[in-house]
Amino acid sequence: KELGINRKEIYFFPMRKAMTLGIAIIPTNICHFLIGTSDRFFIANFLGTTAVGIYAVSIQLTTLLHFMITPIFLIAVPYISERWAEKDIQGIQQIKTKLTYLVLSSGILCIFITIFGKTILSIVFTETYVKGYFALVILSWGTFFYLLYLVVGNMLGCVDEAPISAKIVIVSMPINIILNYFLVRQIGMEGVAIATSITYMTMMLLSLLAWKKWLRKVHKKSD
Repeated sequence: KELGINRKEIYFFPMRKAMTLGIAIIPTNICHFLIGTSDRFFIANFLGTTAVGIYAVSIQLTTLLHFMITPIFLIAVPYISERWAEKDIQGIQQIKTKLTYLVLSSGILCIFITIFGKTILSIVFTETYVKGYFALVILSWGTFFYLLYLVVGNMLGCVDEAPISAKIVIVSMPINIILNYFLVRQIGMEGVAIATSITYMTMMLLSLLAWKKWLRKVHKKSD
């Protein structure tokens, strides 16, 4: 009333439609959860809780790669949706290019971790955690690929291709679990880090293929 708007003029999102959308997201969230936690499960069962603690420190350090980039993703999403509403494919491609360059710049931090990882672990923590150095390096580069996946994965969701993005995560989850099982037995902690990184690379490659397929479909319709 204060805004001078009639209730009949407001569009309310139907509860049934909202519930349907929410239920569809649940399997994707479960797969994301399993990909993010299965590595520690396998380490705990095959290498013990001490190894989990060492590995967890490496995971926490790799989250530094997310701090600068994730907020920018959140800001970019509404702009991508606006460009898609206007069918501005060129504008969407420009945003994708800028986000990709932003992620590529995070490679500098990966190089820093590769060079000074042992020093960081020994100074910030103790010499005990230096055992996780190689896992830290592998995870940092794996996270780099994951961020590249996030660029395309978020954009697919903004252009009405969320089901494809969900399928990529669902397909990648069993790959992650199978690799974790075999590599932790063969290589140990570093094997789990390799399994996680391979999974992230797979997600990135599948998302790029999905993006190219979407572009071909859009250009075909426009022609």
